[in-house]
Amino acid sequence: MTALESFRQSFERYCKEFNVQPSESLLNKIHKFCGRYTLDLSSSYLQSKVIDALSKALKYDALFTEIKLNNCQLNEEGSYIYAMLQLNVIFVFILQNNSMRGISVSYIAELLRANTFIYSLHLDSNNIGLLESNFNDLCQSLKVNRSLQILGLSNNQLNSNCSKYLSDVFKYNNALQSLDLRWNKLGLIGGRQLSSMLDNNQVLQNLRLDGNDITIDTLQTIGLYNYRIYIF
Repeated sequence: MTALESFRQSFERYCKEFNVQPSESLLNKIHKFCGRYTLDLSSSYLQSKVIDALSKALKYDALFTEIKLNNCQLNEEGSYIYAMLQLNVIFVFILQNNSMRGISVSYIAELLRANTFIYSLHLDSNNIGLLESNFNDLCQSLKVNRSLQILGLSNNQLNSNCSKYLSDVFKYNNALQSLDLRWNKLGLIGGRQLSSMLDNNQVLQNLRLDGNDITIDTLQTIGLYNYRIYIF
């Protein structure tokens, strides 16, 4: 029996324990589209009890280091994030296009405080910036996280206040190397805040800002005074 087959059997056993029947398409996806280190359940409908079963199976399995849950209609309560807190083997976590906002963002903040192995987190095309207090929770956790190197926050309704929170992060964070902020609402004020932030940051190398109504002059200022940073 392969490790993947063992994982699938564990998952089915925990589904019975939680009295939920996983769809055949989901089981087929686990069997056909998951590699040695990647669990890709993108575009799957995941009920809360299915996520509980999945999380329990993953808790005792170090098989996967990359988890993809893109476009899975995940609810904003964030229970799936809480369930993943125990998975210290995750290096890459992809949660794009799930309408995440509010408390789920705070759960992600918990994840970044608890997990010291994640180096790539993709939260693009959600609603992360819709509630600023929860986005601030995320930024507070980024201040103390020392493992995350790549963060995707494009298309998340981030505004100039969110930019202020992010700018404060880089006074403390010396790990993040790539930040994607495309297609948000940072505006001129947000652009200037980021420009000031970069004066004191020696780690960030890639910054994506297109689609934010930031003037060419501000973008040029960021590029000229922070020559080591590649502005896409």
